[in-house]
Amino acid sequence: MCCKCYNNDMKQQDIYENVQPVIYSIGHSNRSFDEFQKLLFNAGIQTVIDCRSRPRSRFPQFNQNRLQSNLADSSIYYEFKGDNLGGLGTNVDQVETIDDLSERVKLGECIVLMCSEGNPANCHRSSVLAPLFESKGLVVCHLLYEGMK
Repeated sequence: MCCKCYNNDMKQQDIYENVQPVIYSIGHSNRSFDEFQKLLFNAGIQTVIDCRSRPRSRFPQFNQNRLQSNLADSSIYYEFKGDNLGGLGTNVDQVETIDDLSERVKLGECIVLMCSEGNPANCHRSSVLAPLFESKGLVVCHLLYEGMK
């Protein structure tokens, strides 16, 4: 399985499973849940890690409870880690959370870090989290919606 995605320099890269450990990144933006879900399915995502400091949105389909329910209906697990990986305020147990998620990815779990900003260049997923996961030997793959770049 191959997933087209983008690195921190926004250069397209093809990631082949079982070659490199990959953690994915996505921003829900103002898209529909169906568009969001399609990107998750195409990448084979098993778990969404919500790294928003505040798990709510102007777009109700991405408020925590509704998102968690919709993902469960799609057989995708949801975990809130905004207290550990959020872009606002102080994070607790950040190192331990990075270590835990990195180990899970290395063991084969397909994980995506989710925030609200659609463009990873404008989000802490790229500027803060990506370097931390890269230091653990992971490739960070930013999933983008059709027409974004």
